Amino acid sequence: MERWREYFQELLAVEGEEQQNTHDVNDKDDKTITTEELTKILQKLKKYSLLSTARKIYKSILTEKLKNETESKVMKELDGFRTDRGTTDAVIVVKQLVERAIDTGEELNTCIIDIKAGGVQFSG
Repeated sequence: MERWREYFQELLAVEGEEQQNTHDVNDKDDKTITTEELTKILQKLKKYSLLSTARKIYKSILTEKLKNETESKVMKELDGFRTDRGTTDAVIVVKQLVERAIDTGEELNTCIIDIKAGGVQFSG
């Protein structure tokens, strides 16, 4: 213990400053950690970190499998629910259909379903 105290005093010593006498510290108050205590603490930390890592890996595997599964089952028209396809794509398609119907004079029937609101709107 004395060797460590001297080592750290040398590290912390500043030029021109007198070294303080730290031998007055009561070593009886110092609690030493036993190897058994250290081993128990490390084992607990090791378990938690392994569980945490395993959970993260399992979560990423499940997420990827779910993405692949749902991507193959969701219809291509459900743009807001697919990756790389937002609802703006669908709005552009509807706009093009309306413009074409106006240009050609054809009748256009639409059915818009708002899944969040749970309502159905018909026009035509």
